[in-house]
Formats: sequence, structure tokens, C-alpha cells
Amino acid sequence: MIIKTSQRARVFVPFLRQHRWKILASVAVLAGILSIRSFHWGGHKPMDTFIHCGAETVKHHDGKSVFVSEGHIFSGGNSQTREEVRTGQFASRLDAKQQYGIGYIIHDAKIGERYRAVAWRKGHKYAASYLTVNIQSEPQYFKQEGTAVEVDDEEWEKLELIFEVSTFYRNEPIYIYMHGGDVPVYVDDFSVEKIQEAKTKDSESTAVDFPQLNFSVGDAGLRKLKRRRQEAFYQGILFSSPDDWVKGHVQTPSAHFPAKFRFKGDWMDHLTGDKWSFRIKIKEPYAWKRMFTFSVQNPKTRFYLREWEYHQLLDREGLLTTQYDFLKLSLNGRSKGVYAYEEHFEKHLIESRGRREGPIVKFSEIGVWEIRKRKLDMERDGLEMEELLHSMESARAEPFGETSLLQDSLLTEQFEVAQTLMHQYQAGLSSASMVFDLNKLAKFYALTDLSRAYHGLVWHNQRFYFNPITNKLEPIGYDGFTEAGEYPLTAKPFLGAGVHEVSGDQTSDLLLFPFIDTAFMRHYIQYLDTFSHPSYVDNFLLDISEAHVARTQLIRSEYPEYTYTPAFPTHAERIRSVLFPVDHASLKAFTQTRTSDHQGLQLANFHLLPIELIGWGRSPEDLQERLSQPLWLNGYDSERMPQYHSLDVPKAATYLFFRLPGTHQLFVSSIHSSPLPAPSTPYQQLVTDLSLTPGDLFTIDSTSLSFLPGRHIVREPILIPKGYQVRFPAGTSLDFVKGAFFLSHSPVYMMGSQTSPIRIHSSDRSGQGFALIEARETSVMKWVVFDHLTNLNQKGWRLTGAVSVYESPVRITHCSFSNAHCEDALNLIRSPFDLQNSHISSALSDGLDVDFSKGKIDHLAVSNTGNDGIDLSGSEIILSNCRIQEAGDKGISVGEYTIVTIESANIESVARGVVAKDLSNVHIKNIHLKTCKTGFAAYQKKPEYGGAHIQVDQYQAEAVQHLHLVEKGSTLKLNGKLVPGI
Repeated sequence: MIIKTSQRARVFVPFLRQHRWKILASVAVLAGILSIRSFHWGGHKPMDTFIHCGAETVKHHDGKSVFVSEGHIFSGGNSQTREEVRTGQFASRLDAKQQYGIGYIIHDAKIGERYRAVAWRKGHKYAASYLTVNIQSEPQYFKQEGTAVEVDDEEWEKLELIFEVSTFYRNEPIYIYMHGGDVPVYVDDFSVEKIQEAKTKDSESTAVDFPQLNFSVGDAGLRKLKRRRQEAFYQGILFSSPDDWVKGHVQTPSAHFPAKFRFKGDWMDHLTGDKWSFRIKIKEPYAWKRMFTFSVQNPKTRFYLREWEYHQLLDREGLLTTQYDFLKLSLNGRSKGVYAYEEHFEKHLIESRGRREGPIVKFSEIGVWEIRKRKLDMERDGLEMEELLHSMESARAEPFGETSLLQDSLLTEQFEVAQTLMHQYQAGLSSASMVFDLNKLAKFYALTDLSRAYHGLVWHNQRFYFNPITNKLEPIGYDGFTEAGEYPLTAKPFLGAGVHEVSGDQTSDLLLFPFIDTAFMRHYIQYLDTFSHPSYVDNFLLDISEAHVARTQLIRSEYPEYTYTPAFPTHAERIRSVLFPVDHASLKAFTQTRTSDHQGLQLANFHLLPIELIGWGRSPEDLQERLSQPLWLNGYDSERMPQYHSLDVPKAATYLFFRLPGTHQLFVSSIHSSPLPAPSTPYQQLVTDLSLTPGDLFTIDSTSLSFLPGRHIVREPILIPKGYQVRFPAGTSLDFVKGAFFLSHSPVYMMGSQTSPIRIHSSDRSGQGFALIEARETSVMKWVVFDHLTNLNQKGWRLTGAVSVYESPVRITHCSFSNAHCEDALNLIRSPFDLQNSHISSALSDGLDVDFSKGKIDHLAVSNTGNDGIDLSGSEIILSNCRIQEAGDKGISVGEYTIVTIESANIESVARGVVAKDLSNVHIKNIHLKTCKTGFAAYQKKPEYGGAHIQVDQYQAEAVQHLHLVEKGSTLKLNGKLVPGI
């Protein structure tokens, strides 16, 4: 097997799954391998470092015509021709009768050896042809290269394929050969070169096939880049402009893309010496690692492995971050050594991590860099100038990809909302709870504390994604380190230490802004506790150990003296040493007043983080009585007078019990019998909870909100926060008019019956839907009718479903969704679900839309939809006993790496029955198709994905015009037979 790996179980199976579309798409090639294997290329001698065949000499060997060159035997001698020749007098011709040309067998390969195979071809524009590597005992696995890396003046193209002998290779012949099609293709100057010797046992487990890129830039482009470099050194700062780009190509061992380049970075560390940093844009529809735009830079500019580890931590916890890893770079064929590459801020960054497309925003950097240029010109204190000239306060929020964003009305509306949130954040006009996804922001800050990757928190380095579902911002982590290492943003053990109010310094307040929100602080402390725990640190180090060693070795290949030990274990120990309070010291309590049965206390928290007072007791080991609600005490700020709070407790209380918010460990402090010697300032409540007023529509107790039975006209939106159980009795009818809508962050329990269903509808057809967002407990919808609803659309906050469920487990049974006047009748997003015995009808567009979810669909009927009956994306679904009738487009649409098992389905009167796209896999056990233009279709739609695959065990087709449409690169297997692609 010639696939780079370190552990068979870990790498081999994922590779098989990821590349099976290539394997299945090459069935014809594999069939031909059987004839290749029938060749006995005996009489070989051990391979030298380099062998070459120019197709000049033909001999007969074991009854076959073979090429011979310098004592080595090559297959394909009967393909010799004079028609088209690159060098010498002969070449090899491939056509319908002779599809296999020059080939060679490596008999004595060793694990860890790396080879480069090269062949020059002509005529590829008229027929597919490939340079192929295959192992004899595993014909289902091979590597192919059909894209040229170089073209000469005579239109001969160079194919190059680099492969490494994997750790589970078992001393078998390795076949390297050219394969063509029906139209003539000519091959010359075939060569195989050993470019790396076998690895030692110590290095086998850490071997990584790092990407290799070559940037091709013409002479005019190089001259332009050098001029820009000189200008940047003269100014001391690199100012980029739209006319900085130069055209060229990006080449990999297997592809060749048109692209354009410019310098990236601001300071001169990106342009010093011979290792320049570049921003690259690959021309669509091409992409590299699913990226259209990315950057490459000297690993030193981000402090070598520190930045990579930071990205690994963020990715491990499901936070948004850019792709960041290492590669080997050449410029016009000249090696530039090891580089770091990083994804740019485009929509695939969001979509590849299971988020809906939305704007990516930042604060404009124009002002700060103009001020820094002035600082260099005048040799003044730059920080003072930035503060006095208000570079941060005057910076506007701006989107990435502004030109294309402004062409999309929805994205423009979303950006306007994001811009408002950025302004609230910038000016401190709202709480963090209203601006950010608190859970994700808390993780982000805690991991940044663990890594001390504070460079990314400087205000003009911050990047955010506007989530159109939650209507809030999510952080995107990147740029955590400078060339010098950790950025000295704070000397504190973690950013939240000692913060309970803003300072008045707007630039500093931007970082402190979230910490004055109690809900954020609760999440933040919980994650500080989790991430600083030794088990978390140890497990993370084990998980990345192999990858870490491999990247260390790569960097050492250019910087031999480089050594690095992860720093965050030390940071974790420092955080943990001061994270928790101290018994009898962190909380002070003074008895200010006394009555016959109570005492009035003055309390102050002297811990650097907030604490919650839980209750009191008569001994330090016995918590006798809990407070009805924990009392929040802000963390201590050593630069301010302590904040005291008043509390009445029983006279018998002598000890108070408290904890860190978000944690469970209890701490204790004694109550001093003497009063506080000085007056105190009462603690002020900073956060106001959402107020729900009960009335004719619902009732409320401490944890339950119950709608009253009967018919109700709802003219105002209903927004329910977390912390409730929302109940609907059977027979309840809510008529949403004048644009009203229902949105709950708490689970709903809608228990209708067949004779007395619950009805959610809009008599004037303006009701903006029914939505569950981040209701963590499982909601239940039983015998509910949703009728004549449209989607939520509030100035850029737009959902697509008449009924939308986001990050909320749900069970739906015996429900109907009819007359939806929007994109989706029912939209399930990032939500586990069970959908049974339900009906969707008369939808303006899609009936059921499932995104990034896992669930079961059983006995679902979908009829009369304007677009797709069922649309599945990024999900894992089991579907059974479903009927789809009269869909304007697809009966079942499966896309974006979705795995679906269809147990049984009936699809009638649709344009296309079942469509699979973009790395999706559909297994159909039984299906009945009737009156369709196309029955089954499999293809690639998005360039950053691959083909799709459909397997049909049993089917019936009536009045189907075209049973199948299979694009090359995708597969369809009907009743065990593979359908050829087109």
C-alpha cells in the first residue's frame, strides 16, 4: 500500500472512506491492472537511485515486448512509436488497443522510502491519461496523477507523482505505469527516482507526508514583488493595496492551479531574508485543501510550533479557527524550506466546521497602521499616539469579502446586525450575553489563557463570525503568537483575574468587557477549571504527540538547533495554583447587626475571581441550610476598595459556604462576631433578567411556563429564556398575527392528541414561525399542527424554517407542517431528532431540511413542495417508510458529506428522485420511483468537496425518463452492478 500513514487502524480506514469515490471511479483502470499483473517483468536488477526509459530499445522477454534501458526492464515495448517524440527517436503510444504503456516494477522497496515517478505526455487534451502507482496484492488502492506540473514549448506535459512506502508494506512488487484511454496519447522520458531512504524504526511512527507547494511567478511579477518589498522596508510597515497582486500558478505534486500572490503581514519579519510571507488566491473552481485563499509564512513569525498547538486546542474544543499547519515551499522551483500555511477568512472556514454561512467581521486596521507609520516617521511613542488618537474607538467594523457580501441582500442584512453587535462591544453598550455566544467565547478565553496566545486578542487582530441562527458573534482564534513568542498583554495568571468592572480605558475595556457579565464568568471559570486540570493537559499532549514529533522533525530539517517543549502545562499549573479560593481567607464576613433570631452580615470577596455564597452552617464540616438562590460576589480588585454586601442569616450561623461559579467544590469561611469598622457600599446588580408577565396566555411558576388551553390570538413576539419547561395542553391554539413569532431557549412539551391537536398557525399568514434555539433538554411535539407560517426575519436575523430547531434535541410524532411560506417547512440544525408519523404539505420551497444533525425519520409523508421534498446536509440519517409526492425538484437531496440509509421509500411526481452530492453516501435498501425525469443522480456540486456515492439494493421504476445520471468521480451501484459515469 502506497499511502502515507503512521498507524494502520487510525489512518488506513479514514483514507479508504475519504477516497473511495476515486477508487470506484477508476474501475476501468483497476480492471486493466489485472492485465498488468499478468506481465512478468523478470530479469530485473536492483533499482539505482534513478532510472530512466526513453522508449528507445525494445526486446522480447518471457514472450513479451519490453523496453530496456541501462539494464532495467520496462513494460510496454509493443507501444513504441515514432509518431510523436520528445527526446531520442521513439516514444510510447497509448490508445484503445494499447491502454498501458511504459511501466516499471520496484521489487526491493523498504518502508519509509520515498519515490518520485515522472512521465512526459502529449495529447492529454483529447483523452484522459494517468501516471499510476499500485501495489500488486491490494489493487483496490492506488495513486494516480493526471494533472501536469510543467509544460514545454512543444506541448509535452510533465506528470509527477511522489509516494512513500507505508509502515504496513509487506515486501511486494510496486507497479508504476502509464495508463491511457481510447484516443492516442504519447508518453516519453519515463523515470523513477528514490528521493528518501528507508526510515529507522524510531521515525516510522512519526512520518508525515507534509504538503509540497511550488509557486510559479513570472519575471515581471517577481520584479513587482521586489519593488513592494523595498517600499515596505523604506516605510517600516507593509501597506497592502489591491494592485499588489501578481499572477502565477500554484503547483503540487498532483495539481497545477492558476493563482495570484501578494505579500502578507505588517511588520518586516514577514519580508526579511529569503523567506517572504505570501497571501495566495487560487482561481475558482480550483481549491487547495478546500481553500481558495490562504497565507504562507516563515514558521518563526508565529513562534514555530506554539501557534500550531494553539490551533489544535481550539479545534479540539469545537471552536472556530483557521486551518494551520506546515508545508515545504518552492518559488519558481527553488526551495524556500519549511513554511506555515493558514486559511483565510472565507465561508468554507465556517461551513467546514458545521456553521451556517454568515459574515466574518473585524475592526478596521487602517487607522492603527497609519498611526504606527507616523510613529516610525517621528520616532514617537506609538502606544501613546494610538491611545490619544483613538485608533480603536474610531475603527469601524468591516466584513471579509465585502464586495461579494454586498451583492447578497441577506448577507448584507446580517452584516448590518453584526456591525451593530461589534459597535456594542466596542463601546460597551450591551452585555456580553447579548453580543456573543457565551459558551464559545468562554472556551476561547480559557484556552487562550492556557496557551497565553494573547497576540490574537489585540483589538485589531480579533475576528468574529456572525451566527445567523443565534444572532450573536462567535470568536475565531488565530495569530496567537509573534516572532518573539508570547505577547505581553497581561502579567496576570489569566485574563479574568480581578475583573469586575471596566477601567475607563476603552482599549483595555475591550478585553475586560465579557468579564463583567456574570453568565460569561460562570462559563469561563468552569473552562479554566477543566482545561487546567492535569488529566486534560496530559490527554491533549498524548493526542498530539506523534503529530508534534513529526512537525518538530520537519522544522529541524531547516532549523537543526530548534528545540521546543510545550509551555501550556506550566501555564496550566500556574492557573490552577491560584484558581480556587482559600478557606477562611477568601471570604470575609462581619456581623453588623443582631436581632433575637437573625444577624445582619457584611460580606466581601477577597478572591481574584467571583464566588457564589451557597449557605451557612454551625460547623465547618456541615452545610445546614442553603440559600434559595446563590449570592454572587464579584472578584477582588486589589486597586480598589473591597465591595461589601449585606446579608441576613439566622443567629445560629457561624460559618458560610461558597464555591466558584460553574464549579462544585465547596469552601468555608467563619463569620466574625465583630462589626465592619468602616461604612460599606452595597453590591449593585449588573444584569437584569428577562421579565415574562403572566396573564391570559400563560402562567409561570419557578421553573414552568404553561400556556392556557383554548384559542389565543398572539400579536406580540413570545421569547422565552433558558430555565423553564414550556408546556402546551391538548387543544391549545395560538394564532400569530401582525408578524408575531415564538422563540424559546427552553424545551417545549406539546402534548396534543388525535382528537384534540395543538394548533400553531397564522390566520393573516404573517406569523414568523416557531423556533427552538439552544434548548438543551429534549423537546416533545405530539399531535401538533403548524399551518400558514413563514420564517423569522428580523432585520438580518433570519431563519429559513417555518419551524426551526437549532442545537435542541427534539422528538416529533403525529405532527403536520403545511402551507409554509418560506424556504423550509421544517428545519433541523445541529440537533439530535426523532421524526415519526408526520406529514409535510404545500411548502413554498423545501419540505424537510436537516443540517448537521443525526436522527431517524420514519413514516413521513411529504407532498406538494416547491423545491425538494427532503434536503439533508452534513448529517447522518436513517430514513424508513417515507412517501414523497409532487416535489418541484428533488424527492430526496443528500449533500455535503451526509450519510443516509433509506430503508424504504416511495417517490412520485418529482423532477429527480434521489440525488447525492459532495462526498455524500446513500444506501437505499428498497425504493419505488414513479413519474420522474431522473431516478438517481450522483455528482459533485461544490469544488471543495468530492463526488458522491449511491448503492441501491432493490428498486422499482415506473415512468422514469432517465433512470440515472452519474458524473465522473461519483458512483451508483444498482442491484450490485456499477453504473458507468459520464
